[in-house]
Amino acid sequence: MQNEGVRIGLRILKPETVKWLRRELQRGELTRAALGRGLCEQDAWRNRQGPLCAASARKALP
Repeated sequence: MQNEGVRIGLRILKPETVKWLRRELQRGELTRAALGRGLCEQDAWRNRQGPLCAASARKALP
């Protein structure tokens, strides 16, 4: 995974976002909901109306 992101459904996460997610998963301190929100915030993952797509992100988490 050189400079490429990771595909989740139709979305491709930035490499920086993947690094953040891996780091947070290793730390093990955040809940699944917090990880989903953080994932959205890191990658500017929002729906057309503007709110974060936290539910979609939570579903995509390992």
